[in-house]
Amino acid sequence: MPSDLRIVRDGAVAAALAFALAGAVLAPGAASADQKHVVRLGQSLGGIAKQYGTTVASLSAVNSINPDGILREGQVLKVPGSSSIEVTAGQSLTKIARDYHVSVAALAAANGLDREATLQIGQKLLLPDGATPPKQLAAAPAPAALRTTAAAPQPPPAPAKVTPSAAPPAPSAGPAPKQAAKTTTPGKSAKWPWGKPKQAGVVELFRIWSQESVRLKLVDARGRPRQDARRALREFLRPRDSKRRKTPNARLLSLLARVSDHFGGRPLHIVSGYRIAKGLTRKTSRHVAGEAIDFRIPGVPLTVLRDYCQQLDEVGVGYYPTTEFVHLDVRKQPARWTDWSLPGQPPVLSKPVESDDDGKDEIIAPPIPEEKTAERKSGTEPNRNADAPTG
Repeated sequence: MPSDLRIVRDGAVAAALAFALAGAVLAPGAASADQKHVVRLGQSLGGIAKQYGTTVASLSAVNSINPDGILREGQVLKVPGSSSIEVTAGQSLTKIARDYHVSVAALAAANGLDREATLQIGQKLLLPDGATPPKQLAAAPAPAALRTTAAAPQPPPAPAKVTPSAAPPAPSAGPAPKQAAKTTTPGKSAKWPWGKPKQAGVVELFRIWSQESVRLKLVDARGRPRQDARRALREFLRPRDSKRRKTPNARLLSLLARVSDHFGGRPLHIVSGYRIAKGLTRKTSRHVAGEAIDFRIPGVPLTVLRDYCQQLDEVGVGYYPTTEFVHLDVRKQPARWTDWSLPGQPPVLSKPVESDDDGKDEIIAPPIPEEKTAERKSGTEPNRNADAPTG
């Protein structure tokens, strides 16, 4: 009859093998290291995402580029290593997020989906950073315990066989797993899907054309706009081509504070603030009234920023995929529009649709003339009536 030590060792090997096999089944996919991809002529983010088994949302977020923008031949993209799963019957974004210990918002953002999206069986989903496969946390300690047992020169004592002595610790063992779950569960809260800001209401702004940065507390503890912040923004949001100044609308400060807090306090890169009426900028423009701002947030897909701004009350939201910014203004009657124009052009509110490699319709932006590309790189502010589809 085999000795107790041999039984323990054989059991350890079998259990370790079973754990490894279980991990292979439960793991959402082998996480690969970040790769580099050199863009070839005619390639789009959709085709590259399909090639590497990732999503357009993930590629654009990792590379801080517009998901609907144009790729240049020879451009080097970082391809994130990521884990993925296939949707099975009965699964939803909420259930998968709960099983993998991430927020629904983070899971939806990683896949470019709406939080209420309906999943299809067999659909491939990327898991955001911090995702943990189901049961992996509970199973992880097992191999270490088995290795310790197998390495012991003498058969270790087996508390499980001594039933009376094992009974007393049972009551105190109950709360421990719950406490560990609270402290080790990864992911972000539903209230702060992009991470919690260091200080709510404090916003970091970067002005693209002047290369200035400022960090301001825009609202007080009760959420009311601060007058000193309005005075500071009067100078910071000045037009590039005029000495005129305009104190921004108080509610605009509240909106910027909400956007900044929602995206974890990330810096807001300001494309345009106060503008004077000339050229394509009409007197009725909300930029002229100090009630509008054009901006983007590096690391946040432009479509995600647009979708969040559209949830705010009594605002106008313009989506500018070609020049890569979102317009946000204060108004009583909500307005939404997409403008595909280049800098200095009148609004272009429609776009041709072409078919990409996987057969799905994808909106392709037109090529940008070299002189316009240079204009964008120089930080020139758009000069158009960007406040509504009708101007």
